[in-house]
Amino acid sequence: MDLLFGAMNLGLICTFLVVGICLTYRIYDFADITVEGSFTLGGAVTAVLILDGIHPVLATFFGALAGAVSGMLTGLIHTQFKINGLLAGIIVMTGLYSINLHVMAKSNIPLMSLTTVVSILNDMNPGIHSEVWMFMIFLPLIALFMFFFALFLKTDIGLTIRATGNNQVMVAANGVNVNAMKVLGISVSNGLVAFSGGLLAQYQGFADIGMGVGVFVFGLASVIIGEAIFRRSQIWKMVLGLFMGSLIFRLMVALALYIGLNPIDLKLVTAAFVLATIIFSQKMRTRPKLTSKKILIPAVIIFLGILGIFVAPFIKSYFVQKHNYTIAVVLFNESDILVITKDSMIKRLNELGYHDKENTKVIVKTANSDMGMLNTIIDELKVSKPDVFVTISSQATQAVYNKVKDIPVVFATVANPFILGIGKSDTEHPSHVTGVYGSFPADGMLDIVEKILEGTVRIGEIWNPGLANTVFSINVLKNELNKRPNFMFEGVTVSSSNEVLQAATLLASKIDAFVLVPDVIVFEAFSSIASTAKKRKIPIFSSDIEKLKEGSFIVYGYTYKQSGIQAAELVHRVLNGERGIPFERYKKLILGINLDVAKELGINIPESVLKKANQIVENGALKEYDMEQSSLPLTQMTKMRRVALFMFTNNSILDTTAKGIMDELQRDSFDKRTGIEITELNAQGDNTLANTLVKKIIDSQYDFIITVSTLALQAVAHNNRSIPHVFCTVTDPVEAGVVKSFQDHPHYLTGIATPQPVESTIKIMRSIFPSAKRIGIVWDTSQVNSEYCTKKARKASISYGFELIEKTVSNVNEVDTAVKSLISEKIDIMFTSGDITVISVIPSIAKLMEKYKIPYITNNPADIGAGVFGALGADYYEVGTRAAGMLKELINGKKAVDLNIENYVPERLHINIELAKKFGIVIPKSILDQASTK
Repeated sequence: MDLLFGAMNLGLICTFLVVGICLTYRIYDFADITVEGSFTLGGAVTAVLILDGIHPVLATFFGALAGAVSGMLTGLIHTQFKINGLLAGIIVMTGLYSINLHVMAKSNIPLMSLTTVVSILNDMNPGIHSEVWMFMIFLPLIALFMFFFALFLKTDIGLTIRATGNNQVMVAANGVNVNAMKVLGISVSNGLVAFSGGLLAQYQGFADIGMGVGVFVFGLASVIIGEAIFRRSQIWKMVLGLFMGSLIFRLMVALALYIGLNPIDLKLVTAAFVLATIIFSQKMRTRPKLTSKKILIPAVIIFLGILGIFVAPFIKSYFVQKHNYTIAVVLFNESDILVITKDSMIKRLNELGYHDKENTKVIVKTANSDMGMLNTIIDELKVSKPDVFVTISSQATQAVYNKVKDIPVVFATVANPFILGIGKSDTEHPSHVTGVYGSFPADGMLDIVEKILEGTVRIGEIWNPGLANTVFSINVLKNELNKRPNFMFEGVTVSSSNEVLQAATLLASKIDAFVLVPDVIVFEAFSSIASTAKKRKIPIFSSDIEKLKEGSFIVYGYTYKQSGIQAAELVHRVLNGERGIPFERYKKLILGINLDVAKELGINIPESVLKKANQIVENGALKEYDMEQSSLPLTQMTKMRRVALFMFTNNSILDTTAKGIMDELQRDSFDKRTGIEITELNAQGDNTLANTLVKKIIDSQYDFIITVSTLALQAVAHNNRSIPHVFCTVTDPVEAGVVKSFQDHPHYLTGIATPQPVESTIKIMRSIFPSAKRIGIVWDTSQVNSEYCTKKARKASISYGFELIEKTVSNVNEVDTAVKSLISEKIDIMFTSGDITVISVIPSIAKLMEKYKIPYITNNPADIGAGVFGALGADYYEVGTRAAGMLKELINGKKAVDLNIENYVPERLHINIELAKKFGIVIPKSILDQASTK
């Protein structure tokens, strides 16, 4: 049922595509390849507008309008510059790839949780099977469209378009602007194609940068099939032929998959089928006595035969004994990464007792990167009613998630399921979906690069911006690079493996090392990078561990064998009746070193890197080591205990605290003597990334965690239930909702609270500025620390006779406007306390305050170097030192439950004397005596 009606629904949706291609190909004799770009553009614009809250029907028409504009551009290039039509289409199609990426801002936009045309129709479903219901709605609507399209072709403008294609000379002689009619026809064609793309994006639940690949061939095949059934002697026959051609082609594809045709051969079969149809059509033209009725009868018989084949399994299912379990495996393509995942999963399933062709039926289908085929494969697999779907790749996962609601789904080899619209966290997601995922470990990779290559390092990256997984990994890498000033980034994007060699050659003259994130397109042409790197003596740091023997110097990343193993174990749990299983992260990282490449490049590898290697290539042989049992190459050592130092963002307070922590942990070689390894992790102010990093810390089973800031504490406390955890640079952990009291806290959690001395600061303001009336403060309403400090400031302001003028912000981009608004309200003093958002831009605020001669007071002594007038607060270096001291106690065997949370505020007062002189402000001697001055 799903396969049959799913195929027909695709055929109906793509009728607009077929009609559009017919306009250019048959009427203008113009093979317009633009459609492969405009189809995607229609989906992209529609998705973005729906995401922005535009009604889906209106969004779909705007998508069609965008496609029409792209067609107009092709027409203008063709007519005004006399460029061959095919070449003009290729030029615009190529440009549209970049435009589509700009429109989408990423390679994939999920629509599953948004209101779309399809979701609206599903909400109206009275209880009929979803695909049948869609067919019942689409069929009359498409029939109505085809009716009006036939009428349009009979109007004056429709006749003129047709005449322009038949005889341009005659049309021109009648005063018609031939070029204008060509541009109009090509524009209408691409508008219809884009409309089809917008509908398909909503039907499949996402818009993807690759959704237009191959649609020209599909549309052309449908046109030719339609012509073979109905001659073009009459308009209604031509239109009906296009309608039937679209349906029959999709049914033929579904049939080919159903009878077991390898999807790899589908393109070849399509080409052969189109060729046979063309030959058949030509034969029919040479037999004028053969009536349409004589052609139609065989066509109807063929159509009914196809339907019979689809119905057969439902009859067969009553007579054939079923296997105990059926597992449907869907791959987007057969790249190495995905195949490794699939093979290791099947092997692990076999170990768990699921033997293919005995008690279990494992059906594996590959879409060969064809989005249309992917949807058809899913419909085909639903016919077999599998017990579980296993999806390997983001595209396969997204497509199955959109179409399958009543069968469990297990995904694998996905970088981030949440950007696909599948759930909000590892535990908040639809109960029928689970899976294993993980992104490029950029922090660890760059740590390795830093230990091996000294000084400023220029790294080169090649990636395909059309792959959602890859784009996510690139963003993770860039976020990590932002924290490391000793790195410079050079990147080149590609759209196919054929472009990789050129990209590698271009980068080779600019970089010191290749650092490659997971990218199936790039790794397909890895040999091109390896040969270029070898000639230029450039080391390759690769995330694909399979490339260690193929020319990589270092490999560091997740093993996709492990992805398959974990997926198989999740399948086992699903088949045993579990639902609502949390998502899992990859559990195993591999560090591989190619000593042969190191020798060729003349690079010495530090012992600290060598001793962590899981794999070593030496003299062409690969040796593997089990790190969990401390079987280490080249050196023996005791098991290291790992400490995760987690920060939510960077600013002067948090960075100073972190430095105090690191210095204390490394003092007197404590880290080496006790065998601890410290990993710094930073979410860069991104809540989603923070959650991801925390999951990584927990899944990687760190031995200890130390967090800096309230947001970092909250992120870890929400997920951690056992790892000993010390927090610091937190105003009030009780207010943050993490502990009930300083004595009543989880057995694994302790730390120090450092409340901002807000009242003391406002008291000093009154001493320095006896006539001041108004204090201005900007604070982020989403931060617990900031709210706590603002409440204290309100109370203290009243006590000391000030009026507190507040401005709230939600992100750093709003701070400048808020500060300028305070200036316009004639504040006498500017104050900042405990707000991470505002703290990140204190230097710019200080500069603005200096311009208007408004004293700026903060609660961080380190801000005095950023140009503030004065600062009263904790010495956060000492706060970090104290927190590290508590962590040392845990490392030495003490329990967190035995260490009470404590208040620790080592106050320091700093005054900027130079600024006071510039402002003409005299500082009382009592204040100067207790302050450090600048």
